Amino acid sequence: MTKSKDTEFLPAVAGTIKAERGVPASPARRKLLGQMTALAASPLVAACGGGSTDSPTAAVASAAPRASSKADLPGIARTAPVAGITSQNLFYQTAGDDWARTWLPIGNGREGAMLAGGVLLEQMEFNEQSLWAGVNNFDGMAYDISGFGAYQNFGSLSLNMGASAPPAITSPNVSVGASSSGEGILSTVDGNLSTKWCIVSPPNLVTWQAALSGAAVVATYTLTSANDVPARDPLKWVVSGSNNGSSWTVLDSQNFTATPFASRGQTNSYTFSNATAYSYYKIDFSVSAAALSDGHFQIAEIGLNGVSLLQNPSAQMLYAFSPSGHGMGALSSSSSQRIDSSVDGKANTKWCVFVNPGEIVQWQMDLGAAQVMSSYALTSANDVPARDPQIWTLAGSNDALNWTQLDSKSVAPFASRGLQQTFALSGSTGYRYWRFSFDTSKCPADAGSGDPRTGHFQVAEIVLNGSGFTTAGKAVTCEYQRRLNLQNGLQTTSYLYGGNYFIRETFASKVDNVIVMQLRSETPGGLSGLLQLTSAQAGDAVTALVSANEESLSFSSSLANNGLKYAAKARLIRTNGSATQSGTNIKFSGCDSILLLLDARTNYAPSYSAGWRSSSDPLSVVNTTLSAAAAQSFATMYASHYSDFQPLMTAVDANWGSSTAALTSLPTDVRLSAYQSAAGSTDPTLEQSRFHLGRYLLASCSRKGGLPANLQGLWNNSNSPPWASDYHNDINIQMCYWSAESTALPDCHLPMSDFIVAQAPAMRVATQANFPGSTGWTARTSQSIFGGSSWNYYTPVNAWYMQHMWEHYAFSQDMNYLQTTAYPMLKEVAQFWTGQLKLNASNLYVVPSTNAGSPEQGPAEDGVMFGQELVWDVFQNYQSATAALTAAGLAPSGDSGLLATVKSMQAKLAPNLIGAKGQLQEFQEDYESSPALMQSKGLSLTHRHTSHLIAVYPGRQITPAATPSFAQAAKVALLARCGLPLGTASGNVSLANISGDSVESWTWTWRCALFARLADAENALTMIRGSLKDSTMPNLFTAMMPETFQIDGDLGMPGAMTEMLLQSHEGVIVLLPACPAAWQPSGSFTGLRARGGYKVSCAWSNGTVTSYSVIADMAPNKSAVKVSVNGVVSSIVPV
Repeated sequence: MTKSKDTEFLPAVAGTIKAERGVPASPARRKLLGQMTALAASPLVAACGGGSTDSPTAAVASAAPRASSKADLPGIARTAPVAGITSQNLFYQTAGDDWARTWLPIGNGREGAMLAGGVLLEQMEFNEQSLWAGVNNFDGMAYDISGFGAYQNFGSLSLNMGASAPPAITSPNVSVGASSSGEGILSTVDGNLSTKWCIVSPPNLVTWQAALSGAAVVATYTLTSANDVPARDPLKWVVSGSNNGSSWTVLDSQNFTATPFASRGQTNSYTFSNATAYSYYKIDFSVSAAALSDGHFQIAEIGLNGVSLLQNPSAQMLYAFSPSGHGMGALSSSSSQRIDSSVDGKANTKWCVFVNPGEIVQWQMDLGAAQVMSSYALTSANDVPARDPQIWTLAGSNDALNWTQLDSKSVAPFASRGLQQTFALSGSTGYRYWRFSFDTSKCPADAGSGDPRTGHFQVAEIVLNGSGFTTAGKAVTCEYQRRLNLQNGLQTTSYLYGGNYFIRETFASKVDNVIVMQLRSETPGGLSGLLQLTSAQAGDAVTALVSANEESLSFSSSLANNGLKYAAKARLIRTNGSATQSGTNIKFSGCDSILLLLDARTNYAPSYSAGWRSSSDPLSVVNTTLSAAAAQSFATMYASHYSDFQPLMTAVDANWGSSTAALTSLPTDVRLSAYQSAAGSTDPTLEQSRFHLGRYLLASCSRKGGLPANLQGLWNNSNSPPWASDYHNDINIQMCYWSAESTALPDCHLPMSDFIVAQAPAMRVATQANFPGSTGWTARTSQSIFGGSSWNYYTPVNAWYMQHMWEHYAFSQDMNYLQTTAYPMLKEVAQFWTGQLKLNASNLYVVPSTNAGSPEQGPAEDGVMFGQELVWDVFQNYQSATAALTAAGLAPSGDSGLLATVKSMQAKLAPNLIGAKGQLQEFQEDYESSPALMQSKGLSLTHRHTSHLIAVYPGRQITPAATPSFAQAAKVALLARCGLPLGTASGNVSLANISGDSVESWTWTWRCALFARLADAENALTMIRGSLKDSTMPNLFTAMMPETFQIDGDLGMPGAMTEMLLQSHEGVIVLLPACPAAWQPSGSFTGLRARGGYKVSCAWSNGTVTSYSVIADMAPNKSAVKVSVNGVVSSIVPV
């Protein structure tokens, strides 16, 4: 389907900065306006050698979505500028190579995707929140997919920009399981000589087969020996070709009596006569007697000359760019003078840049892995010898931060044009990053009038050479940038490749309910490739449609174990070019731009009475949604998305310092590596990125009307994800929402309330079955979306759920929500506990052992503090809810007896206890003070859970002001959890103290909030730093255990950080309650929320609040409110 070639731009709207009363405008925003003014005044770049054209202009953030005022390159413009605030922009200079660690997330609350940002192969793994396996209303200890269920991977959408799918590499006579772990057949085409295809107990004949996407003539092939045991090498083989995969023509055969490889990792080439194009090639290896005796056959690499066998070409990519900002060169109409001309293998093209003679021009290459280089070569350009490289240094690095100089030269201009000169290198150290710094002092001042600089520098080719490695002839992507703008939810990938400039922009629209991707090419007709849609459920057939009205790929089916219907569809809309069906794929060619629209649905309904299913057909809903979206342009949909998403992100800002320009100019993953290094790196802006990313992820995976965030939020690449990617209610789902209210995302909190209400009917049935005669409901630790509940009972989690319902009212003051949603649930859970508590020997109420232990730690006993504190909390929240309704003239009728019972039983709850070492006890007995008892009960002082401190945070029973002795005891317990000796009353935690399962994603978040509530600012900051140093992956996702993505630590951290800046749980708005020394020099926050319906902003200097504002935008009135400023509490009238 094509559309007219009209370029749409969104109107530029000037941004304004308005200081609220007493709060200065953000210094970062003032700087931004200055940058915009400077950009507007910057001169245009003229072509090198004559003529003129507009240059790319660095885009900066503005107050509204728009195309940048200058094209990034002739004929192409960004839809939206790069985020001007570094902390709200994730930035990378290589494509993602690992789903959990390096891909980037987008989402609209219902569906989401992770994007790799590949060059030749873009991969999008997409999800929809309701695709779950599992039966309805499961109840039991079993924790498996067939019964309880698991969140499922929906599928993938891929764009192979080589216009064909990668060859399918298979073995018809060797099973996958016959290979050693990690040494499968795809190792023969990964371009890595250190990997191999190693078959255990091989058959007599081993076949390697490649099915190409199109027929190709092959007359040469290569084999590379594996790393060890020559006896396993192939000695005899036959090469054949076919066009149907069944009838084969023999093309070559080889037979050796001894290994043909003189060394390990050696590549041998074999040539034969062939002029026929075949779609299939195979090699039949006759396994030697020596290999059969050894029990292994192996080969490292197999190559077919003229055919790329790489499964993911982007993974083998080299990247070149100019750190000094000269990558785009002095543009000409042919665009032949950019940095990509220095790596294109052509002596008649050149990288030519404007310079003021004397400035440094840098060229840097990322090899992807360390390589030892023995020489390098420079080639002179076509004209003006004085512009040649004459003074330079070459340096290497393995972290892109610390550089080692490897060579320096000062030479005369090259003797002739197009001359390649080679320079030897010594040394045996390999480096991943290589950087030339060219001193242009001797370059001529030969620029024309109006040019932005006075002179030129130029070079035709730059090549690095090593033993068995050279950059010559390699695929090189230049000026690659992959960005995720946390303000507007736009993921952008842009790069130079093959002499063309490409830009790809993707977002997930809540308004239009689709995922939207736009691809554009600087060169008209520059987009050609293959679009593939794949279901993650086995056996699903994909339907390809190419017609005058629609070009699409789709699949629809139902899950085998529960019949849940699902469907997904991708629509392709072209500007010019052509599209043809290629099996179950769509091949497109010669397009100027492409718009891709994706939607995925199920027939899930959040209704127990309806059997958790709706009557809708998912594919019909998908078709309707996509048709509506297809009628709009990318710019129109982006404008709607921006209007919906951007206000959520800009409602709040927090700034506690700026990082150096040297750090903020680096990619996010490099900055994180510096932060995680042994020396460490002060990077407050990166810490702020963690704050903004947590809010971004919550707004992307949890929106009003949908399901709540699960253990992975919305994103999942497995049908058997860790812990089923379920709803764990003994800390995890609660932590996912700790940021919702205090950081101004209240509507993102509602899916949790809706989930509680929807699941309650099923939980009531299960509760009656497990606790006969009880009133109300509770849940097992793990919950599904179908009323399922699995694993242990920690029954007080129902009270923890109620805390979230109360908190939503406390912050929003939404009386209708309190009356119709929160109060009925609070009442029911309060009733449950009035019937479950029992009296102990001291005539005090305790949570019985049949109901609870301390989550994942120790025995189930009467009166475990986790349960005691949560029951106190729900009783308190029920009383507060009743009081609020009564004050509004909405007093619940007939509930006075329950209220009296709750008050009476709360007063007789067994209290918290302080142990012999001064610690808040986790159990009624002081196990912690006795190592022998600790061991006998299976307890750990450094356990990841801090369940007995729930009264500190997120509860409100223990505070330094109201209960100082218990607060101090909580601190002793917390310090012990962090590795300090039990009994330590104060002191700074070292990351070296923290080990074991305490080094996990969400533990840092909870402990940060706990230290903040205890006014221990320095240790709260240590928890933030520990999270970044020990549990954070390059895309800033946190890991639960090494490499296992789990999102609760990400989502909860902004709430924990907010506790350091603002607290309101005791009826007083406290500014800077736990501001660490590193944050004190200067900072500000805007838009954070306080209970009672208040919007709070604040600025400080040297740890002292200098201005603040309190706005009663959600409060029922503007009555005076107590505010603690610099330690002094006073009453003020809010705005």
